[in-house]
Amino acid sequence: MFTGRLDGREGAFAVEERGSFDEESTVHCAFEVVAGSGTGELTGLRGTGRFTARHGETPVAYTFDYELG
Repeated sequence: MFTGRLDGREGAFAVEERGSFDEESTVHCAFEVVAGSGTGELTGLRGTGRFTARHGETPVAYTFDYELG
């Protein structure tokens, strides 16, 4: 569960992640906001995102495409 602010709106939401590892210990992951999980001012939030994390490298950049209802 993520809790905080998104575009100045406060609340929480859950995501479901799906990912895989390759032979170089790199994680490729996609995630989606769980329908109906938004609370507070994030009620109705919909969205998807992705990230790639290479072993030993930080920080990890995320993309997150979303709509606030």
